Amino acid sequence: MKRWWRQLTSNNSGQSGLAHTHHYSVDGENLPDRSNGNKKQLYLTIGLVAILITMIHFFAMSIRRMAMLSSQYGSVFSVINNDSIAIFRMSNLFAVPTFTLFIGYIVGGVVAGWWLYSKMNYGGEPDIAYGQKGDSRFTTIDEIKKQYRAIPNSADEYPGIATFDGIGGIPVSHYKGKYYIDRDTVNSAILGVSRSGKGETTITPMIDILSRAEIQTSMVLNDPKGELYAASKDTLEARGYNVEVLNLQDPMQSMSYNPLQLVIDAWVQGNPEEASKRANSIAFTLYNDPNMGENAFFYTTAQSAVTAIILTLVEHCVETDQVEKITMGNVANMLNTLGQLNWADDNTGQEKNALDEWFKGLPSGHVAQKRYGATSFAGAKTRGSILSTANDGLQPFVDPSFVKMTSRNSMDLKQIGFPKYLNGQLSEALVNERVEVSFVRNNEERTLIKEYRVKIKAQGRFSLNFDEFEGDAPNEEDGIQPGDFLLLKYIDSETNKASRLIYQLNFQVKTAKNGDTVMKKKAGEEDQPQLEREVVLELKKNTFDKVKQHVRLMYSNQPTAVFMIVPDYDSSNHALASIFTKQLYTELSSNAVETKGNKCFRRVQYILDEFGNMPPIDDMDQVMTVCLGRNILFNLVLQSFTQLERKYGEASDTIKENCQNLIYIMSKNEDTIEEISKQAGEKTEISISSNEQHGDLDNSISKNAESIRLISPTRLRQFIEGEQLIIRSLHRQDLERNKVRPYPIFNTKDTVMPYRYQFLSRWIDTDKELNEIDIPSKHAMLSLEELTVDFAPFIRNEKERRAYEGKNSDMKKEKQGKEKYQMDNKPKGPGRPNPNKKKSENDKTVKDLAKKMKDYLKRGIDSDQMTSFDRNIAKRLDKQLSIVIETEQLNTPFNEECISLLAKHSYEMADLLNELNKRGGYLDEDDGSD
Repeated sequence: MKRWWRQLTSNNSGQSGLAHTHHYSVDGENLPDRSNGNKKQLYLTIGLVAILITMIHFFAMSIRRMAMLSSQYGSVFSVINNDSIAIFRMSNLFAVPTFTLFIGYIVGGVVAGWWLYSKMNYGGEPDIAYGQKGDSRFTTIDEIKKQYRAIPNSADEYPGIATFDGIGGIPVSHYKGKYYIDRDTVNSAILGVSRSGKGETTITPMIDILSRAEIQTSMVLNDPKGELYAASKDTLEARGYNVEVLNLQDPMQSMSYNPLQLVIDAWVQGNPEEASKRANSIAFTLYNDPNMGENAFFYTTAQSAVTAIILTLVEHCVETDQVEKITMGNVANMLNTLGQLNWADDNTGQEKNALDEWFKGLPSGHVAQKRYGATSFAGAKTRGSILSTANDGLQPFVDPSFVKMTSRNSMDLKQIGFPKYLNGQLSEALVNERVEVSFVRNNEERTLIKEYRVKIKAQGRFSLNFDEFEGDAPNEEDGIQPGDFLLLKYIDSETNKASRLIYQLNFQVKTAKNGDTVMKKKAGEEDQPQLEREVVLELKKNTFDKVKQHVRLMYSNQPTAVFMIVPDYDSSNHALASIFTKQLYTELSSNAVETKGNKCFRRVQYILDEFGNMPPIDDMDQVMTVCLGRNILFNLVLQSFTQLERKYGEASDTIKENCQNLIYIMSKNEDTIEEISKQAGEKTEISISSNEQHGDLDNSISKNAESIRLISPTRLRQFIEGEQLIIRSLHRQDLERNKVRPYPIFNTKDTVMPYRYQFLSRWIDTDKELNEIDIPSKHAMLSLEELTVDFAPFIRNEKERRAYEGKNSDMKKEKQGKEKYQMDNKPKGPGRPNPNKKKSENDKTVKDLAKKMKDYLKRGIDSDQMTSFDRNIAKRLDKQLSIVIETEQLNTPFNEECISLLAKHSYEMADLLNELNKRGGYLDEDDGSD
């Protein structure tokens, strides 16, 4: 019946009144009212009195009947012996001597029922407290079962793929071996102090749940200690995930990430205003501080100056075909080089600054000039303070290891929410026209797999995000396969001429550096080769007048998990994690608005542990208000609301208001506890007071209704392990889409949340160590000198420009001299001694030293030693490593291991490596060493 009614209301959408009606009662829907609250009890009382009167009437009529029969049989005993059935006939109920007596029965029953009800309830609880001062309550277990999807605790076997249908969600309760999860598109705030169990009861179970669902979710996780990555990497990969790690603790063991890539993309696409916005977003994260007070001018102006430097560097490098040199390291170099270069004007004697003069000379209205404006107007002393502030914000990009990490990209940000897309560039004559894009099966019937329409934009560029499964679980047999065709078709509306581009899809097998085929890590598919995301397109036909850039197709069914390892002991580089978080959101959102449905094809869950310790994310309040429509969900893990207020000021209220789930685990902050207690609601209870005094025979007792918290602040301070309170203000439908009132959930006793170690250790093992994992690094062997920009074109004063060029020329000559010396003294063959160099007097010493290094490799270095290394040593060792590589002194398997060791910042072992080189550190390939 309910289903029929829903269909009726949905099919008659024009009748707006029907859409808001429901033919079932919703618990808690009516406002508290004494008459409504006691009506059922009144009816029950009258009913009981009516039954009692009926029974009395029945026995009275039976006795009357017996009296009448006794005159016939002579005595009562004779009646009982001969016709007892006649005495107790049911017809006696309807035997009323007179109509007046019948009316009397009715009136008497009602009066008696009313009198009894009044006596029973006079001063009683229902008459005094009926919810008028608060009618909140906790959700019952039966209601939880009806409102949330139940899934098994864990997978039955390792690794556990598609253990339940549909998509995963955040766990909100647990009962008898089952999690109850919220799969709605909601943001959540998780409140828990350190050691309160938020990781064990919520974060790690959530990772497990999202990854073992039939429809897997991409994840972005803030992981301060790297524990989540180490614990879940193997399981995620076995479940089919592409796992990446942005490691700010050790950049040489990290994915490569250039925060300027999105700025480059916007500039290349002919959109300088969008590039300016993206550059400013980066600078905002570096310089925004809600507590900057009187220094606000210097921070905001430094932000604008750095934005301007980013834009002018991008423009220069794009025009000179040096895109690979657009890095934050060169932004810092440009600020330091030009910001410190001053000269006196030949005519006026006034001091000039190279950076100021460069931006002043840009065309009027140039985006970079507009951003730099306030700095150029400042006096010399003020400008110095501005540039000093700007330099402080760029310090993370001065360290060589971070410069390398932020100079390349090893991951396409877009793939997290849009793992399949294509783009290209046709003639500008087709701008604003639409092109049909079709995927066709390579069979006799040429079966159409999927068809789309894409609009041609500025410069003839086009881009299409697609998913042939439209968000459902992928079935590779029905999807795009090797050998299928990609067809682009345009029909001129005036001439009716059709233009076609036809490509055949060739999926390429992924190979390692040594040429070996990379195999899949997903369980059950380990014997299958892993395919490159970029599909090679073989052109079969082209009838377009002009194709500026042939189609580029990216295709993958893999979800992605990105872990951001952000050390809690060093906050100097935390800004990079916030930049990554915002840039990823920006990239996904900008693509969502160009996609059918305006959302990501694959849901993206941000799980930001220690969110309160991350630098502020640009426009986070606005992000929270619109992200859900993009299929992007945020889970913010906080210790208290105070953390949020410190970071975001007034914007913290908007962020909180857009967290549809508040999951309270434990807090020590009084303001947070008070707020959670208030949000849980209030209930009405009776307070009793007495004025009794000693010796009095008569005393009076008064009862009053008063409002009390559903859960008190004291109880919130004293939560037992595993207890949680969930405020879920927007969960207003059950699984059958019936309306419900979103009472809070109190997980306690039978519904207490279990800890990971109790049942999930096989899948997420926190005993695994980060140091045991080798993380591929695309940038580890980059030469920073090759990435350095020549800033001579930016110096407008000819004399100073020549001086700068001369200085650079001297440095290059000095470097070339060193390189020549190193080449003259390098070994003459791989792993073989240099005949022009004396052999070590003691080969045994060299071998002993090598053995000692191997021992270090096996034993490792503990974390205290790692964090105690000085940065100056790091720079010297980085230089030593460059020399070693350039002179090819290390080319045996053992020495390759040493390079890897050095890349991990194991400085003690690096010193041994230096010592090895001093002593004639080269090893024969067959000397028995590794």
